[in-house]
Parts: sequence; C-alpha cells; structure tokens
Amino acid sequence: MRLTQLTGDMLKVLLPYCIFAGLTVTTAHGAGHDVMPTGPRIIVENPGQNLSYLTDEQKEIAADMTAFVERMRRKIEDGVGAPYTETQEFPLEYGNYLVEVARGDAIAKAGLYTGHSTLGNPPRIRDTYWNSYLQVDVHPTSPYVGLSHITMTLQFITDGRTVVGGNVHMARSAMRQEDIDYLRVKVDEVFEKHGVDVAPYRKARCKGFRLERDLTVCSGVSFYIPPLMEANRQNYELVRDTWEAFLDATIVLANKRAEEPFTSKEKEKQDRMRWWWLQDRLFSDDFTTSVVPFELFFMATLPPEVKF
Repeated sequence: MRLTQLTGDMLKVLLPYCIFAGLTVTTAHGAGHDVMPTGPRIIVENPGQNLSYLTDEQKEIAADMTAFVERMRRKIEDGVGAPYTETQEFPLEYGNYLVEVARGDAIAKAGLYTGHSTLGNPPRIRDTYWNSYLQVDVHPTSPYVGLSHITMTLQFITDGRTVVGGNVHMARSAMRQEDIDYLRVKVDEVFEKHGVDVAPYRKARCKGFRLERDLTVCSGVSFYIPPLMEANRQNYELVRDTWEAFLDATIVLANKRAEEPFTSKEKEKQDRMRWWWLQDRLFSDDFTTSVVPFELFFMATLPPEVKF
C-alpha cells in the first residue's frame, strides 16, 4: 500500500489499525519542544503581528525574519527546480498558517510551512505581540540522502519574554558517512562564525528515540535546550544562519546523489525511514498530536509515499 495523502477522517480509521499493527507510542516529551512557564495572559490588539510594543532592535529582527521567510521560500523553489503546485491556507482559531508543496526530480517533495499564531494556546503556544514560524521538510529522491526537517520560531511574548528557537536534522536513510560529515561541518562552520559552542545543541538533537530509529544522524542541532534562547540579535542570527546552511547542504546532497544508482537494499532503508517518520508524525511530536491539525502537518511533512 502506498500512502500519499491523509485527511483527518482517514486518520480516524487508520489510527486503530496502526496501534493494532504494533506502532510504538512515544510520549510528547521526546519531541524536543520545551514548555515555557505559564504566567498571566496578556492579549493585545492584532496579537501575533503587533509591532508597536517592540523595541527598535526587536522591530529590526522581526523585519529581518519576514524577509528571511520570503527569501527561503524562493530558495526552496529554486532548489527543487519546480514551482509550488500545492498550496493551502489554514486559518485556525489561534493562528494563520500556509503550507506550500513543490515537487521536482532530485527533490521528490519539499513542504514549506509558514505563518504566525494570533492567540495563545497554553502551554505550547504563548500570547505574543509578534511571532513567526518557518519550517521545511525536504524529501530527496535518492535513498542516499535522508529527509531534512528544519524549523525556526521567533516570539516576542506579551509577558516580556522573548524566544528564538528551532531544530535542524536529517534522518539516515542509506546515507554515506561522508555526507553526514558534510552536513555536520556546514553546521559547525555557522557556530564557529558566531563564536558559539555547538556541543550542547548537538547533544540535545543526538539522543532519544529518534536516534534509535535512525531519524537523526547527529549532524544537526536543537535550539530547544533550557534556558530557551532570548530573541536578541546574536541568537536570532545564529538560528537563522544555521537554518539556511542546513537547507543549502541538503540541496547540495540531493543533487549530488540524484543520478547515482542504488539497489533494493538502499531503497528498503529509505522506505523504513519514511515509515518511521509517519509514525513520528502520528504519535511522537506533541505539535502534531495536540496542537496543529493533522492535515496541516501531514501536508507539510509527510514523504511523497509511505509503504506498508
């Protein structure tokens, strides 16, 4: 069976069978999203996009993030070598989001997920003056390159706190060690440029059930380590530049391996990776299981096909 699209109604039917088939349910704490302490809620006019409460530096960072999202949108399209052909807006009770999907040759699918929250949904989504979210899942055609999951969030919260965070990582598939090392070097170069020790951020990414299931090759990092990073200029640029460097490296590897012959053994590793990623989306990530609608996350993140 090849699974190319899931809807909420289909999931109601599929989930019991998935559980019966022995899929392992992992708690949300394994997903790498830290919860900020809950404080008194402060809701302002035009929440999530209100710049009037921000300092001059924060306004500059917000403007840069807005420009960065659009620049990455074009870069992904160029990297795939094809325009976005599937687009869907998700106007939710607590936010407005957009998913765009492009499909090409070296990159079978790239799902871009952008937007902002408009209303807090504690404890995972805070009430903010201004915020932005950027995520792409890149699924190369070749089994020699794993899927890339690259995220970034920027939040100026109404209680005065600020946060910039994200994750960059690649699942293993049938990757060669030299390509894993290439990704690691590209991330390390960004941290060296910014004068930051990469070790604690890589350690946060390189552990847990995703490591056990080969859903990370320990080349990326997680910025969700306590205490969560303040959204100042230095931290913002570190996360931003890491995001772009990992995307660039993914596109390079996807094109490098696109025409390389592979055997059924390598394809089986890719199929297994994609199966584990479906399970991860169904059960393990707290945002897909309790915050964001399945339809949104699945359109943005699922592989082009999953075999059962």
